[in-house]
Amino acid sequence: MAENMKLNDEAMAQASGGKLEPGQEGATVTGIVMVDPYPEGVPYGGVFEECQRKGYQVYEINGGRFAVADRHLPSCNAGDEVIVNHIRGYYGWEVIKVAMK
Repeated sequence: MAENMKLNDEAMAQASGGKLEPGQEGATVTGIVMVDPYPEGVPYGGVFEECQRKGYQVYEINGGRFAVADRHLPSCNAGDEVIVNHIRGYYGWEVIKVAMK
């Protein structure tokens, strides 16, 4: 699995025109999150709704992780390759670039 992730990161670095920065990696969108992915009562209740109000889209990426994307990025579909940046916050990842097909 680690070898596959390494190859994916190398491919994404090439697609972005250079090396990935520390904290960045290539990922695959596995789904578009339409409802709060976490059960009620968790300490961060309301975070999903806040993302929606601010115009962010939430995606599920490989590994069962969640990533937010700002509204200035093109929309993603399942299977799209993206570059994500590890961030502080509830979801932990931010989509910073969508690889063009």
